[in-house]
Amino acid sequence: MVETILNGPRKIGFSKWYSKLEKQAFTTIRRYDHYEVGQVYLITTTRGAFYARLARKEKQTLKDIPTTFLLRDTDCETRKEALQLLNSFYRKPIEENEKLTILYLEKI
Repeated sequence: MVETILNGPRKIGFSKWYSKLEKQAFTTIRRYDHYEVGQVYLITTTRGAFYARLARKEKQTLKDIPTTFLLRDTDCETRKEALQLLNSFYRKPIEENEKLTILYLEKI
């Protein structure tokens, strides 16, 4: 809490506007887990910024994330396209057995 007051809120950035960001509650899939449940984050997008609280998070291997979830989360039309998008954010490709963090956020 003191860190937030001194340094401002922690941020979660989106490189483009996704349709999920229009909803009160939304998810994001991240490779690394630097996030705390209950923490308020400044969500930055190409259309501006807003605050959201991390309601919960879970770890899942890439292969176990349902295609319907991946497509909804990424605004893609195929699993292959969604995987290409996820991989575009990182230098090293994401392996099918790699555990990813799914963040469940709620706007405040």
